[in-house]
Amino acid sequence: ADQRRLATLYLESSCFALMSDFEPLGIVMVEAYNAGLPVVAYDSGSRAEIVRNGESGLLCPNREPQTIATALFEVLADPALHSSMANAARRLARDVFTWENVVAKIRGVLSPPQVSETSTAVLANHSAKPVLEA
Repeated sequence: ADQRRLATLYLESSCFALMSDFEPLGIVMVEAYNAGLPVVAYDSGSRAEIVRNGESGLLCPNREPQTIATALFEVLADPALHSSMANAARRLARDVFTWENVVAKIRGVLSPPQVSETSTAVLANHSAKPVLEA
């Protein structure tokens, strides 16, 4: 996608809605946050890890048109709520959803667990017999 056009669309918008069944990484929601957009999203997958329901946007329990319309109206019809959610969205993009934080979380998951000195000593003294002998 043309990045300038995409940035323009975000900046011209008042709210971001995501109703798809599948969005594995949620990057589009973080992009919307970066533009100061509250997010209205179908509550599916890991979206609850990104959208702080009632703080930076709203999570819809289903994709029924009336549910979505109600959530969008709630955000857009109340200037104070919209402003509060927009500020929370910007703050989350700036403070939480940074590449540095993403890398730190991935490292935490992929790094081997720390082994204590006691465990290391026990393992070193254990005779290494094969589980199955020929």
